Order: sequence, then structure tokens, then C-alpha cells
Amino acid sequence: MREKLRTLRFTLFLIVVLSGCRDAAPEAPSQGTFAWRTLHDPALGVSIRYPGAYAVDRSHGDVAFRYDGTPARLVHATDSEARRRGLWVHGEPREAIRVGGREGRRYVYNHGDGPFVSHTVAYVFPHRGRSLALEFRTDRDTLDALQAEMLASLTFDK
Repeated sequence: MREKLRTLRFTLFLIVVLSGCRDAAPEAPSQGTFAWRTLHDPALGVSIRYPGAYAVDRSHGDVAFRYDGTPARLVHATDSEARRRGLWVHGEPREAIRVGGREGRRYVYNHGDGPFVSHTVAYVFPHRGRSLALEFRTDRDTLDALQAEMLASLTFDK
């Protein structure tokens, strides 16, 4: 009986600790405090406008736009790669979308990195035999004005 009580306490402790490990979304820079820049990435085959306050970090074929964390990133992956990385493929799309002349799907999910979870809104498009996702780490299921501007600016190379 004592062992069961100890196990129950430990389990409850883990639930409390791990449930509090959600990363807060990084705060966006204020509109008007930066100039917009354009990134054209021939390897990904896309162009996108982003706030000049963001640093661009390229890693493993992805592009992260960093400002006080990682508020946005472009991911080019097969479904099996995305599944292994815990990305959008684990959920059902919320709706069909059209951006830059390309049909796609919008996903809302919680991305886990170890014990930390980031609420994510992803816009996923078929592109060059894989999926290209523009992902935003956010506390909401909708985009703010800055994120919406980035999404609207996304264009695909022919």
C-alpha cells in the first residue's frame, strides 16, 4: 500500500511539473520600429518578407526567423521527417488555405521539444515533392498583423 501511495504521489508530481512547461510565445517587435526585409532562398524555392528586427538562422535546410526566441520558421520536409520531428503531421488540418497562388492547409498544434511545448500555427504547402511549412510560435490559434503580413508575402519559385 505504501509503495502505491509513493507511486501515486510521484505521478502527480510529474503531471504538475510537466504541465507547466509550456513555452510562452516570443513577443513580436512593435510595428513601425523596423524595416521589412525580403529573403529569397533558392534552395527552398521561396521568397518571404520578414521584420528587419528578426535574425535569420539557417539550419538543416530550415530557416528560422529569431527575435527573443523563434517566432517563425520555414520547414521543408517529407511527411515522415515531419512526423519524426513532431511537426504538423500528427494533427488534422483546420482548414484549406491559398497563399502565393498555392493551395495548402492550416494546422494548429502543440510542438514538443523535450519537456517544453510551444503552441504552433503552421501553414503547409506541397512544394518540390515535399511539404513546405511556414510555422509561427504563438499563444493564439490566429495570427497577429505581423505574422499575417509574413504569410501573405510568401511566394513560391516556379
